[in-house]
Amino acid sequence: MTAKVLGIANQKGGVGKTTTALSLAAALARQGKKTLVIDLDPHCCASVQLRYYPGAVDGTIYDLFNAEPEQPENPYRYQELWMRVIKTPEDMGFDFCAAAVHLADLDGDLKNIPGKGNILNAALAPLKSNYDFIILDCPPHLGILLVNAMVASN
Repeated sequence: MTAKVLGIANQKGGVGKTTTALSLAAALARQGKKTLVIDLDPHCCASVQLRYYPGAVDGTIYDLFNAEPEQPENPYRYQELWMRVIKTPEDMGFDFCAAAVHLADLDGDLKNIPGKGNILNAALAPLKSNYDFIILDCPPHLGILLVNAMVASN
């Protein structure tokens, strides 16, 4: 099995990206599909909806973007980090990776990092054999997070 990565994106807020991402994940889970939702929005709406409140969550997708891998050529370097950031919400049927408000700072934090648009795609490599679907709830603006989501999406 190789996961299909779906980015739910629109450059406008309030159009139903989070509702679509979570509803689609729930529907896929009901069909028996192993699904992961990743909240990439600094507003943390999907995270809050699933009761993962900013500042109270240990391990978020922000940690993945800030990781300094020791072996940059190894796509499995993120595996240990994923074990810390992936949560399994009760009664949801799908796995979830919470956002953090600090995601809003990534454009500046990563401005001098080569290959910054491919971080998420590379990090997803070890997960693709574990899931049928990986759903990315994208932020409502063009920036490094949306670029990463589009590069990682099928």
